[in-house]
Amino acid sequence: MNRTFTNREKVLLLILALVLLFVGYTKIVAQPVAQRMADAQLLGQSAQDELVLEIAKAQRLESMKQTLEQSGHAVQAASIPDYDNLENVMVQLDAILGLAQEYSLTFSDVTFGEDGLVSRPIQMTVSCASYEAAKQVMERLSGCVYSCSLNGITVTAAGGVTPPDVTEGPVTVALTATFYETIR
Repeated sequence: MNRTFTNREKVLLLILALVLLFVGYTKIVAQPVAQRMADAQLLGQSAQDELVLEIAKAQRLESMKQTLEQSGHAVQAASIPDYDNLENVMVQLDAILGLAQEYSLTFSDVTFGEDGLVSRPIQMTVSCASYEAAKQVMERLSGCVYSCSLNGITVTAAGGVTPPDVTEGPVTVALTATFYETIR
């Protein structure tokens, strides 16, 4: 089969080769580059949105700090101490829970995070003479010098008032305070 192509066949083969090159370039180069550019733009927009949110949070935090300073409250940042800070936490809890009539503490197992953060949960039941005293205890706990989070807070009326009213008479507060420490 040793045949020569006619001029028309040569032109058609050239056109076919050009079409194949164009399709190959589009599929192999142009579409992936366009997709990467679209992904990069989407990622850039997402990062920009996150930046706007973080700036808004920082401004709100600064506004809250200024409000606290203007109202006369000292702004104190909680610290995250090194691991095994239980003795110091107990001293703080003793000072904080001094407003309570009685309290009960139950210590759960310490949890070690992958990032070196240690969680020390303590379940508390605190009985106070009034809702205001319980509120002061909660404020002191949330403002503790050692970083902690308060979860599962429930306030119940402890007196014989019918119907139960937490604003009248003694109250009992149940909560979990999780103190945080670091392993360095």
